[in-house]
Amino acid sequence: MAHLAESQEALREGLAAALRAGQMMLEHGASTARVEETIQRMGLALGAEQVEVFATPTGVFATLIRGTLHTTRVQRIARNDLDLSKVEAALAISRRVAIGELAAREAVVALNIADAVPRPYGLAITALASGMCSGASAGLFGGNALAIAATTIAATIAYLCLALLGRIQLSRAMATGFAAAIATGLAFLLALGFHASAPAIAMQASILMLTPGVLIVSAIADLFRGDTLSGVTRAAMALLAVAAIAAGVWVVLAITGVTMVLPQPTPPPWPIALVLAAVTTAGFAMLFAVPLRRLLACILAGVVAYTVDRVANQSGAPLALAIFSGGVAVGVLAELLARLLRAPSSIFSIPGIITLVPGGLAFRTMLAFAQNDVSSGAANLILTALLAGGLAAGLGVVTAIAGIRFEKVQL
Repeated sequence: MAHLAESQEALREGLAAALRAGQMMLEHGASTARVEETIQRMGLALGAEQVEVFATPTGVFATLIRGTLHTTRVQRIARNDLDLSKVEAALAISRRVAIGELAAREAVVALNIADAVPRPYGLAITALASGMCSGASAGLFGGNALAIAATTIAATIAYLCLALLGRIQLSRAMATGFAAAIATGLAFLLALGFHASAPAIAMQASILMLTPGVLIVSAIADLFRGDTLSGVTRAAMALLAVAAIAAGVWVVLAITGVTMVLPQPTPPPWPIALVLAAVTTAGFAMLFAVPLRRLLACILAGVVAYTVDRVANQSGAPLALAIFSGGVAVGVLAELLARLLRAPSSIFSIPGIITLVPGGLAFRTMLAFAQNDVSSGAANLILTALLAGGLAAGLGVVTAIAGIRFEKVQL
């Protein structure tokens, strides 16, 4: 009986360690598929003969089974803070468990220590990175140097306000709406003050750091994979964020009385465009807390993605096919970098797709609805969903192939 009780307790400790890793990963932006894989690997390494796990963005359900013994736990996910350095740390600890370096209790201690480590960049640097990537995006949309400057200042201040609102525990949706109003309002005023060529471009780019492009792509990727619950949940979260941003933009338009007309994006010459793509990727990578030692690899992924997409567009390919090609390129490069640098592929793929995410088109959608142009809003919404689906499909194809090859190696 004593041996049976010890075995049951060991099983519980193994489940606690595996769920702690899954919780940490979900809270900081990992996909549900990667979380389930990690929990299964850790559970088997810690003595289970069978692991049943089901992860959603808001909770993880897992059961460990060994012989006639079994234990089940549910772990709620309350936080949602994209920090890819924590995802990498959790995966590194899970690998140490898998090769027998860490026992269950030691793994929990290591995970708690890793989760308590501050983000790799402080608030000031992160705010500057936010402004930097938004400003570079304005340049990619065709804005001149003055529009880039206005966007950079507005986005930096808006991010600081968003961080302040988060600290007073204002709801995420309300904080996003306030930040969107601050960003677009400041961008408009600064662009006018600087006599920028297109104030609308500055307003559009100033809120790209708020647009849930990654969340939209993740939702569609989950649906492609057949994970309906996770996909619908992420889609609902993205829709709430979009509605909050649209409300903030509408407030600015209502106060100023301005009717904004967005010019069609005119990409800059190739050398300038590649520099702007690199800056955009680096800024978002820092915003997502990618470790400093991974920044160059992330920049490479972003520049390759932008190059493939633009070449495909200039060759006359349909928009969806061009963005699909960019998604495939990012997926392949992310998988290669992950194996070369022993890091999760999401470290490279999430910042790498930033130049492809149809954030500008999503802004046009919100702007059309805010100005009561329902027909244009609906058309842009459909096109946004189509392009996001193409990007998710490109990434998904590579991920599926990589998974098949991994399983064959294991056999």
